[in-house]
Amino acid sequence: MNKSLILAALILFCSNAVRVSAQQSLMQKATYGEHTAHALNATNAVPANYTWFTAPFKNNSAEAIAANAGYAQHPEVNLLFAETPCDNCYELVGKRTETSKTFIKEGTAGKDIMQQTSTMPMHYRDAAGNWRTIKTHLQPAGTAGVFAANEQEAPVSVNTAGMFASIGKTGQNFEFNHGLELIYAKPDGTQVSLGTADWTHYTAGDDGVYVTNAWPGIDIEMSVIRNAIKTNFYINHAMPAYADGKLLVRDHLVMDNGLSAYTSEGASASTEADFTGNLEIHNTSGAIVYGISAATVYEKNNFKATLAMLQYHTGSKGLDIALPGSYLNRAASSYPVVIDPLVSLATSSAVTGSTYSAAWTVGCPYLNPATVPANVTVTDIQFSFTYKAQGGAWLEEGASDFNLSTCRSPTGPTGLTGSYW
Repeated sequence: MNKSLILAALILFCSNAVRVSAQQSLMQKATYGEHTAHALNATNAVPANYTWFTAPFKNNSAEAIAANAGYAQHPEVNLLFAETPCDNCYELVGKRTETSKTFIKEGTAGKDIMQQTSTMPMHYRDAAGNWRTIKTHLQPAGTAGVFAANEQEAPVSVNTAGMFASIGKTGQNFEFNHGLELIYAKPDGTQVSLGTADWTHYTAGDDGVYVTNAWPGIDIEMSVIRNAIKTNFYINHAMPAYADGKLLVRDHLVMDNGLSAYTSEGASASTEADFTGNLEIHNTSGAIVYGISAATVYEKNNFKATLAMLQYHTGSKGLDIALPGSYLNRAASSYPVVIDPLVSLATSSAVTGSTYSAAWTVGCPYLNPATVPANVTVTDIQFSFTYKAQGGAWLEEGASDFNLSTCRSPTGPTGLTGSYW
């Protein structure tokens, strides 16, 4: 008897200037309970959620329990997480692999199967040998004002009470956005502190934390992705009083013993210097553990014409991002102005499929094998991905398509001269 199968697979089409990271699951975000919306059929980015947290849904139906007999002690038995590709289904938890989940549509006598696969691991082994789901969304961490995504290679957290964000496990923990201070650097070089950031007015959700009016007229957005936190500082209106000098966003970095910060050119970040480019956090053996991307600035509503690199200032006072006064006295339509750095787990692994294309005509193919069992008919294929542009790359000039044999979705331009989202 034939069974039907829904597969998940992924091919990313990227440019030479785009950093691409495959999500833990290839289904678009799904939520259960109060917020229910699985595997959306859309080509637009899902808006970031900074207001509520998604809890897994537990399917306690008799069918789901019977199908997972023998796995009652598994910590995630009958749980359905946010990336689940189906409604009214349950997972066969015993069929998990590092990169796959298998689901059965309830009431179909096992005939309708959903297989979910990923290019990066979606599971890790716990101490008991169980495959556990890698979770990259924030959740309340049990202490007021603290939110964390701990079940991944490099745990991340945002501590609104302590006023910092962090990445890494004990022994390799790195705190940033720590004790943030706004400094006015006058034309004569003298500096005046405008105060530390006020984290009182924040909202938090799956995708991060948003702080409103950390300083008057300046917001902080911290969005979480796998093994990374991306921070945006929003200058929401002109500040002509500081336009003749610079505004410095000063970060008092804190890191575990054995970690130290360097520029990508090898200079210690404790040395007084102005620097444009990436920063690196090294361990005692000199290996790069974390990276801080080059800081950029742009007008949110006119980013292509206004994007510019910003200088870091390293030294004993902290790590400064220097915003020239020319961004502080513009027409009202120019705001918000966005300052944009990223902190992430460093990796020396080559990205499979990465391709340089000067004319943006060659894509980066990712193979995602999803085995089709015998006597099964494929009835649907869905896919999703995480796409992060940084360092001068344009999100709107990237594109993705999905290819299975000679089938392609969506049909679109052969090059990346335009986007099709």
